[in-house]
This record gives sequence, structure tokens and C-alpha cells, in this order.
Amino acid sequence: MRYISLFLAVVAVVWGSEVEFPGPDYKFEHHNAEALKEVLDKTHKDCPELTRIYSPGTSKLGEELWVIEISDNPGEHELGEPEFKYIGNMHGNEVVGREVLLVLIPYMCKAYKAGDPDMVWLIDHTRIHIMPTMNPDGYAKAYAQFSKTQKVDWTNGRANADGEDLNRDFPDIDKNFFRQREKKNGRNHHLKVQNVDDDLEPETEAVIEWFKSEPFVLSANLHGGDLVANYPFDTSIGDKQMYSATPDDDIFRLLALTYSANHLKMHDQVKDPNCITSDTFKDGITNGANWYPVPGGMQDFNYLRFNTFELTLELGCDKFPPAARLEEFWEDNKPALIAYMKMAHAGIKGIVVDSYGNEGIYNATISVGKITDDKRVELCGKQECGKGDFGKWNKEGYGICDKLEDWMEEDDINYRNHDVTTAQQGDYWRLLVPGAYWVTAYAPGYEPVTQICYACNPNPDGLNHEANDCSFALESVYETDDRRMELLERFLAAQRVRNEIPYQLP
Repeated sequence: MRYISLFLAVVAVVWGSEVEFPGPDYKFEHHNAEALKEVLDKTHKDCPELTRIYSPGTSKLGEELWVIEISDNPGEHELGEPEFKYIGNMHGNEVVGREVLLVLIPYMCKAYKAGDPDMVWLIDHTRIHIMPTMNPDGYAKAYAQFSKTQKVDWTNGRANADGEDLNRDFPDIDKNFFRQREKKNGRNHHLKVQNVDDDLEPETEAVIEWFKSEPFVLSANLHGGDLVANYPFDTSIGDKQMYSATPDDDIFRLLALTYSANHLKMHDQVKDPNCITSDTFKDGITNGANWYPVPGGMQDFNYLRFNTFELTLELGCDKFPPAARLEEFWEDNKPALIAYMKMAHAGIKGIVVDSYGNEGIYNATISVGKITDDKRVELCGKQECGKGDFGKWNKEGYGICDKLEDWMEEDDINYRNHDVTTAQQGDYWRLLVPGAYWVTAYAPGYEPVTQICYACNPNPDGLNHEANDCSFALESVYETDDRRMELLERFLAAQRVRNEIPYQLP
């Protein structure tokens, strides 16, 4: 895994001017529902041009599932700009994610206004959505016990008000994928929900509708109870405890390593002495099913039902730590939270339009295969990452590359059994590890187009970069027939003029 070793050598976040927040006067404390909303409202008041507060739904007991959007154009999806989300406190008694997000939110506002170059670039190029709690009812139950005893039982408040574990409540479409995988040309993305009880919890229904509403590219779900970055699949055939790799195992490992390596303790597994779990994880990452199977989990549902790549981040053994430790958790997670958001720009992105370039094509499919023959890639002469118009191909060497089918062999391509689709305006994003890829765009009624595109890390030279452009113009099959008829008409008209032949098309 050469790219992982290289990545770990340069993975540290490059910081601009340091922002004095939270300063010495900041009080780290637990935030109940009212205090949570106050943080969002104050941030919006401080940065109205960068933020928008909304709720995709309510909990079982009617509490709003508040989200704050942070973007240079809040409320608007910008063409080509990736959408990112953090979700905290899915299990109500696991509060570290909730609390670090409630520090991250005002920090991003203040850092942007202070001109921090990293934060300015991130917010200007990424549309970020943060939901500090997905389970306000469970949190209220755990908070009530904590207020009285300064501790919380291991499972008290974990579930929602119905007693349901929300991270087991999503439609289990992994089984559908495993069946499709055995078929030739079986569907590998946006899998349908079949034979599933429709009686989902209101929190689950609300976030599923939220997932549908935006073309989320990257996401993380913040938990507690251990210290590890967990990546899909979360379950396996027969729900057995075993390594269960997705078709994108390499990029999922890289995403997990991004968080782990930038966390001050996760990568080296520096755990609390009183941690009740005895598991240790190499490099601070784990495949979910290899740790323990979780059918009905949110991260697999994101990957198989939508275009979203999601991790489950376990931020520490103490699920509900005393307020005195919250600053420590913030410092541990701050660089990782920011580095992970930047990974929404890994891989390639583009816009799929019709051949006239007038209209984006919605729901076009993007299929990729990694080119494994490095020598053939070098023959085409790629630009170095981070230099010039990187991701494009040099003119030198194009003589042997203009007809790709003449030199590309089937064994040179490792096809990826997971496609993504374009959003409403025809834009798409495909997270990939660095390398050269054989990329095909196709849509009903259009001729498919294939080209080679190169994926880089989003921080290859210490500077921030957007994903490499890999756009397509597709020609309609109907336009092709009309064009041929038009050319034939013109040819015959010219012949009639030249030869004065009274011939007309029947």
C-alpha cells in the first residue's frame, strides 16, 4: 500500500495564522438542548454571511434535529463544490462528538473572519453541514443522570425515546449488495430498500430524507466508547465477525488514516487507563465487521444507498466525561476534524453535460477502474500533482495514447464495483486514492464516453487543491441520428445543385 505510507508522511495539516479560540475565558461545559441551540444562534449572529440554521426533522419527543450549514454561499449548492456532513451524538450518552462539534462550529466562523488561509479555503470550496446531535432524547436522559451523579451508566441514554438503537435502525441493504455482487453486472450503487420494515424511528426517517436532499460526498458519524476510526463494511455475509471489504477499501482506509493520523492519540492508541475495552487497533483504524458486525448501521447505508462515503469515529473510551476533560478532547480532535473535511476534495470530480455543453445531465453514471500498469501510465506523461493544470495529460506522448483501446489491456484495469451518479446540475465527485483511472460516463439516451483521469491527494504539496477535473460531454443517440440525416440532406442538396438531379428523399 505505497500510497498509504506516502500519505502518512505528509498527512499533517498545514496551518495558517492561529486563531485565539477557544481562549482563556472560554468555559468548556456540557450543552443541553437550549445551550446547544444558543451556540448555533450565536455563530449565525457572528457569521450571518457564512451560516444557515435548519432542521430536517424532529426526534420521537419532538426535539428539533438542528443542523448548521457553513459555506460562503449558505443555502445554495454551488456547481462542482462537494457537500460534507458531521453527525454527532447518535447514541445519546456518547457526548464527546457533540461537544467537540459545538466548539468546531464557532471556531470555523472566527477562523474564517480572522483570515486563516486553511479555513478560508475550506469554507470557500466546501459546503459543510454539522448536526451536533441526532439523538436529543437519549442525551436528555443521560444528561439527567450526569447532573445528579457526575457519571452515566454505559447504556443509559444510548437509545432514543422508543428504546431503539439508531445505529441499528437503518434499512440493512448490505445483504442486497452481497446478492448483487454475485451476479454479472449486478447493481452496485443506489440500492433499493427491499423487504424492510417501514416502521423506522423518526430520527432515522428524518436523516434519510436529509441525505436525499443534498449530494453529500463525505461524512462522519461521531461516537464514543473506544478510540478508533471505523470504516465499512460494518457487516458481512451472514453477519459474521470477519474483514468485510467494500469495493473502495483502499480509499476508506485512507480516509480512516487521515482522521487517525491527525488525531493526537488515536493513531498511537493512547487510551485512558480506565478504558473498559481491551481492543487495540493498528494505526488506530478498523474495518467495522472485523471488529464486530453492525447490521442496519448508518455508514453502510450512506455508501450503498447514496453517493456518500462515511466513517464511524470512536473518540474515546469515556462516553460522558466530566466537563474538565472537554478541552483535552477538543485539542485531541481539532486537527483531525479539519483534515478529514479536506478529504472531500480527494480523487476526481467533474460535470457531465450534453455535447453542446448547454445542460448538465442528471443521474448519469460514473464508473471507474484503476490503471495498474504504471509503465503504460508513464507513457502518456501525466502532470505532477499540485503543479500547473494537474490532472490533465501532457501533449507529449499523446501519439500512443490518442486511441486508448489500441494500448490498454483488460488486465491493466482494476474495475471498481461501485459507481456514483451525477447530481441535479450534472456535477459529480468520486473519492479515490492517488493514481490513474479509466473513467466512463454514461446515461440513458447518450453515447458513453471513456477517458483517463488522474487522482491526487488534496494536499500534495503543502497547499490546498480541489479534486482533479474529469468532466464529460455526452452526445445524444437521437442527436447523432438527426445529425447524420442533416448531413445526408446537405450532401444530396449539393448533388442536386451540381448535377441538377431532381432527387428528393422519400
